[in-house]
Amino acid sequence: MKCWVHPQEDAVAVCKSCSKGVCQNCAVSISGDVYCKACVESRRIFIPPTREPLKIEHVPTPKGVPIKALFTIGGAGNILTTIASMPLTLVFFGTILAISQTSFRYYKPFFGGETSTVPIFSILVFTFIGIIFAAIGYLGAYKNYGSGVGAAGFAFSLVAAIMFMVYAGAIAVYLSTEEWEWRFNFYYYSEAARVFLLLVFIITCILFGIMLILWGATHIVTRRFTGHSGLSTATGIMMIVSGALTLSTILSSVALSLLFVTEILATILFFIMKIPELSAKPTS
Repeated sequence: MKCWVHPQEDAVAVCKSCSKGVCQNCAVSISGDVYCKACVESRRIFIPPTREPLKIEHVPTPKGVPIKALFTIGGAGNILTTIASMPLTLVFFGTILAISQTSFRYYKPFFGGETSTVPIFSILVFTFIGIIFAAIGYLGAYKNYGSGVGAAGFAFSLVAAIMFMVYAGAIAVYLSTEEWEWRFNFYYYSEAARVFLLLVFIITCILFGIMLILWGATHIVTRRFTGHSGLSTATGIMMIVSGALTLSTILSSVALSLLFVTEILATILFFIMKIPELSAKPTS
C-alpha cells in the first residue's frame, strides 16, 4: 500500500478516520491511534482534552474560630517540659534504684536523703506545669484542625499531670521514712512506703507513656494541616517511640533522654503551625 498523499512512499499505517494509507511523514499518532494530517488539520476527528489527575485536598474542620494562642501556649509548655526532661531522667533513674532495694535498712538513698525532697518535688511540680501548658497546644489541634486525637491527648494529659503530683508526694513520703526508722525503728512503715512508691511510679510511667503516644499520634494525624508535614511526622514518630519506651518503666530514663530532642522539635512546630483560614460568608 502506498501513501495517498505521497504515492511514491510506502504506507506505514492506515488513518483511523478515513482508512487511507499514510507514510511516515503523514502519520500523526494521537492517544495510541494513527491519523493522517488531513483529518487532523480539518478537525474531522475528536481529540479528548488531557486531564491531570485530581488532587485530593485535605481540609481541616475547625471547632469554631481558629486560635493561634493555643499553639503558642503549647509551645511554651514544650519549652518547660524540655527543660524538665533532663533532671526528670535522674529522678526516674533514682526511683528505679530506690524501689529495687528489698530492705530500707540497708539502703542509702540515691536521692541524698531528706535534703533532696524539696528539689525533687520542685522538678516534678515544674514538669506538672509544663504538661498542663503543652496539653493546651494539643487542645489547639482539636480546636483548629478538628483532631479527635488531639482532644484525647489533652484530656489524658490532665490525668498524667495529676499523677505526677501523686508521684512527687510518694517520693516525699519515701524519703521521710529514713527519719521515722531512725527514731522508732518502723521497718514495716519503710517497706510500705517503698511499695507505695513502686506502684505510683509504674502507674506514672504508664500514664505518661500513653500521653506521649497520643501526642505523637496527634502530630501525625494533623501533619497535612500544619504546613510542615515532614517536621510533624518526625516529631510524631519520635514522640510515639518515647512513649513506648516509657511504658516499659525500666527504659523510662532512656525515653526521657529521647524526649529532650523530641520536645525541642515539638516546640518549634507549635510556634510555626499553620492556622486554617475560614472562608468568608457572602453578605446579603
